[in-house]
Amino acid sequence: MKRNGMANWTVLLVAISCLAAHAADGKVEDNDTPALRIAASPEFLPVNLFGMPVGSVGSLRIELPKGTSGYKEAVLLLRVDDVDASNEARMYLNNSGPLKWPDSLLGEGEHGGVVTLPIKHLRPGRNLMRFVFKDNLNGTTEGFRVLEAELLLFRDRSPARTARMTREGASWGRPVDWRQQAARGDARSVSPSRGNESPTISDFFQEAFLTRWKTFGGTWKKLADEIHVYDIDERDIYLSPEEPGWLEWVGLWKEKDDAIRACFAQITGNPGLDPSYRPWYGRGSREAWLTFAKDYKMQVGPEDAVSTTRLDYVALRSRDQGDMWENLEPNQEPSGANLRFVYADDGSLVNHGVANVRCRDGRIVSSLWPQEWKKGCLVGVRESTDGGKTWSSDQLIAPPGSDEEILKVATEENAMVELGDGRLLVLIRCDPGNPCQTYLTRTGPGKYTATLPSRTPMPHSGMPELARCRDGVIWYWGIDGIWYTADDGQTWQLAPVKFPSYYGKMIDAGANRILCVTQTLTGDSPYPFRHDATVRQFRFSYQRSGIVEQTDAQTSLQVATRKEADFADLHLRADVRVDGAIGLAFRVQPDGQSYYIFAVVLPGAEAFNLYLPPDLQRDQLSANYPHEAPFMTAPGNPMCLLGRVDNGKVTVLRGMRLAYLPRGSWLRMQVKVTGDLIQGAVNSAPNPTYIGVRDAKYPSGGVGLFTHASTGAFQDFRVWSRPQMIRDLWR
Repeated sequence: MKRNGMANWTVLLVAISCLAAHAADGKVEDNDTPALRIAASPEFLPVNLFGMPVGSVGSLRIELPKGTSGYKEAVLLLRVDDVDASNEARMYLNNSGPLKWPDSLLGEGEHGGVVTLPIKHLRPGRNLMRFVFKDNLNGTTEGFRVLEAELLLFRDRSPARTARMTREGASWGRPVDWRQQAARGDARSVSPSRGNESPTISDFFQEAFLTRWKTFGGTWKKLADEIHVYDIDERDIYLSPEEPGWLEWVGLWKEKDDAIRACFAQITGNPGLDPSYRPWYGRGSREAWLTFAKDYKMQVGPEDAVSTTRLDYVALRSRDQGDMWENLEPNQEPSGANLRFVYADDGSLVNHGVANVRCRDGRIVSSLWPQEWKKGCLVGVRESTDGGKTWSSDQLIAPPGSDEEILKVATEENAMVELGDGRLLVLIRCDPGNPCQTYLTRTGPGKYTATLPSRTPMPHSGMPELARCRDGVIWYWGIDGIWYTADDGQTWQLAPVKFPSYYGKMIDAGANRILCVTQTLTGDSPYPFRHDATVRQFRFSYQRSGIVEQTDAQTSLQVATRKEADFADLHLRADVRVDGAIGLAFRVQPDGQSYYIFAVVLPGAEAFNLYLPPDLQRDQLSANYPHEAPFMTAPGNPMCLLGRVDNGKVTVLRGMRLAYLPRGSWLRMQVKVTGDLIQGAVNSAPNPTYIGVRDAKYPSGGVGLFTHASTGAFQDFRVWSRPQMIRDLWR
């Protein structure tokens, strides 16, 4: 590549503006016949791109029209001239990390290729695709050009389509109808599913266990439900146009049509100011702000802190539970920050007090701000039965017999949810100490009684945040993480996910789906701040998951199988609590006496010497490298094994040593069966252990759970009707 001085970019882009008419129903219409024709289809949407040279940094600006929510995949078709190697330049989309150069784009002369873009970093309006040279390159860039570029957005993710686009992208630059089927004999994607397929059976043991299962030996019972969290999504959904960004105090609520609205404060304009404690709540009245700063021993910023900066209330809207966000016009009503809205029966939006809850009978209950009540009460409430037009008198509640220490430290910051029996659960911030909770019961118009307050196990935090889902699970979000209760607050459990939060907001985003939004890297911080703040989204799905336990430690072989299940090829996954010999059974014959097993066996268990006598262990260990012998023969190490049970007699087909496991540990186990090939894997430290064998005595059968002369427990049992990739299913 020839180089001489600053980069001189020539960006020739396809004229596709006449294709970009976006119909109201989300389809793309052809209003003209462009030079490069792309077939109209609701599946993808072309958008306008045009080049913008910036010194030694070349870029493409992508103007994304409104109404593009719901797209799951974004690909950029590029044709470039003379990109020799991937390390010569880096590609960046907005503020994402560097993107990978496809091999088909590299080399002397013109090349075409497809770049998969992170859909989460695309946003409505302007997006910038940058090509940045390494600083140590000298010479000219006369030969380096982006000849053509086009962005396609897809409504779903199709591995087969992605593979085809990768192949055809190398010759991109001619009209292509991406919906057209590949030519007969063309190489197609035939790789097995990589964990994207839905299970045939997902048994979370929520209902009566034995209604769907048949047992052969043992004593089986279902324990209490736990919460299983999966499908975790964490990403920034908004960055300030100025850096470092100052973004604080997120509000989150559902609109009348179930779209989700987020709103927050943004200050821009003068990042060279001395730090000024004049955030959004201190700009309206200088006198009030001086008093506030004095009370909290804050520095008062310079006099031009307000006049040289701008305050906006940024509003975002998502119509797909947070997949994509639309950036609304600044200050679009309703504006504000740290808001909690509810909707009345007539569709009016109500924001009143600290926390609001709309009850099933239509009334709205609001808790009161600090200036509206006095110390010594637990909580102050009022209600409206006409959609917020009028309110009952304030009621200051301090249940007789309350712990005086709790009343002394209770603050006005709280959250409320309505329970299934009509009571209100109220969680209240305490300074200092753990939050407390109480239950409100309505005794008449605007009148409530409260139970004695009690401390919760959650650590001290800022304003509590609660969300109750349709299945009755209540979620709490504080600075330290997320907690849940499945029994209306009688007990609280720390969820197996931890998202940082500062006055974050949480909402039920669909069946068993939670959406959380918060500011990051700022608390009550001055403008400008030392960190670059963002607004970040956390989403996760959850499932109530029971535990099935086998409690008979005497019977030699204990099996429980799904009654209706019969599989040849299959994939099994379950979490197991090890205790002796425990695992998964498959291709179980109708009498329950013959089947295959994949099991973990602990030293000291009856099955250990029965299944793995010393001579068998020597045979297995002879295949390992000599330097592994100390580990493989270490006393106290468990084994995983694949075996076959023939009329109650166990034959071990293959075994493998595992690292030390304490009794009672939870493991994830998987079995993958294709014809006569049987593979098992255990997700144990330090890395998953795989084991495989070939055997075809039993070509099909049922699936289930297995223990041998030991107790054990199982959770989250899933079955696929064809093999998956084990490595993709550990999470």
